[in-house]
Amino acid sequence: MILGDFSLFGDGSNKMNKVIYWVLAMAACCGNSRACEGDAAQWARDFAALRTVRGHFDGGSWAADVDRWQGRKHRLMQCLAAGLSTAGTPVAQVVARMGEPDARVACPSAACDGVVRLMETRGEGERVVAEGTQLWVYLWRGQHDRLVFTVLAGKVSDVAWAYALE
Repeated sequence: MILGDFSLFGDGSNKMNKVIYWVLAMAACCGNSRACEGDAAQWARDFAALRTVRGHFDGGSWAADVDRWQGRKHRLMQCLAAGLSTAGTPVAQVVARMGEPDARVACPSAACDGVVRLMETRGEGERVVAEGTQLWVYLWRGQHDRLVFTVLAGKVSDVAWAYALE
């Protein structure tokens, strides 16, 4: 018996905790490993279809595929963004995969400040957006949660989520 080698008390409990943490980490890692497998062109078609579905956050009825955290639309947006997030990606590639953005927000502006305030930041500090930048906004759950491409001179410079932070 494998677990019989681990005591629940004393020195063995540390080993058992390490095994449990390792198993949980592997399950979490591997559980999402298939989320972005497949054909990016198919993801784009599926995303285009789901963009037309009015979910709870768009004034419709709850639809798990479009409203749920890690629902189909959310995962598709994550997968598409992962393939388009390299700095310097031409915006034509973004449009080819994701369609036209739901909004293009010029910076600096009050609207830009509002979106930037909700965008995730990597590391600590405040996000700074260069003058002349556009934010290309793709709605996930209405104005509630959005995927934002920071675009400068026709190229992607960053990609981040703007969450409602509730």
